[in-house]
Amino acid sequence: MDIYSLIRKGHEFLVHDSEGIELADVRVLKADAFEKGHAFIYTRHLDQQSILVGIKKGRLLFAQYDYQIGDQSYSLQDHKGKSLIYYAVSGIVDGKTIYIEEDWDGGLELKVEKEKIAKLKPYSVRKGAEITFISGKEQDLYLPLLSLFYFMFQIYKKEVAFVEDLIEEALQ
Repeated sequence: MDIYSLIRKGHEFLVHDSEGIELADVRVLKADAFEKGHAFIYTRHLDQQSILVGIKKGRLLFAQYDYQIGDQSYSLQDHKGKSLIYYAVSGIVDGKTIYIEEDWDGGLELKVEKEKIAKLKPYSVRKGAEITFISGKEQDLYLPLLSLFYFMFQIYKKEVAFVEDLIEEALQ
């Protein structure tokens, strides 16, 4: 099992391995193709490779995400049935079906071809999360993915809270 941490420092988040070595940073990305404030870039320190994810403009209810690694672009989307109840995203990345779903503990699970390979658990006191890989499978590919989807999950939670407040007000 490998454990990583995603910790807020100023206006960015830093990704560390279990020994405290800083592996990458994550920042907000400003790009016209994405909803304002809903795009993030993960930059690896080893090779300065940038990986990004953002919510595409023009959505009504369910989000479509663009996940880009170098010149490769992947499309992921909210699962239309499950996303009404909990956070659930699916798509094809590097030829494999991936699922990112909220678990009963309020974290995220990453499944590749239906096999659970990692778990993200948000910190309760500070901004950030702990990421645990159950399987050693392609962490270079999936650590950025799960780190970036931490932010998409936070956006989802804010939007759900807003809708719940609207419904509660309407029922009063």
